[in-house]
Amino acid sequence: MKENGTLFLMSLAVAGCTPSATHFGDLGQSTPDSEARIFAINQEGIARDAVAEALTDAGHIERSDAPLEVEIGFAVRPIELSLVSTSEEAPARILSPAAKRSISLCQRRAYVLTLAFVDLDTGEVLSRSGATTSRCKGTASEVLPELARAALPFAWTSAR
Repeated sequence: MKENGTLFLMSLAVAGCTPSATHFGDLGQSTPDSEARIFAINQEGIARDAVAEALTDAGHIERSDAPLEVEIGFAVRPIELSLVSTSEEAPARILSPAAKRSISLCQRRAYVLTLAFVDLDTGEVLSRSGATTSRCKGTASEVLPELARAALPFAWTSAR
């Protein structure tokens, strides 16, 4: 019986560290027109590579002369922290929620990826979305592919 109890506790500990990305946002344009399926990312790094791969997997085309630029934000923060926008013109709204808590025996960190799709002709943000997950351990290169897929706006993916 003691073995079953130990096995159960070990299962809980492992399940608590299993990542699952949670989508948030989807502010702005609901569906892209054909030109909006052509994008550029003027950033470097592993977050950029993960987002570019997720977008091309969803049917978008990357080109340097695209009419749409994707701006990327990536952060690692305490899980209870959320990002809220405040202004005098509009009510406060959560831009990035706190990560979901789960059963774990470790110090969890939240990994947050935000995307903004900007029309380069007008400067207008057409859509804004993101994803968050929490983990005990992990590197950006391990977490970013899942976050990038989850962060894409729902209407902008052929996979959803």
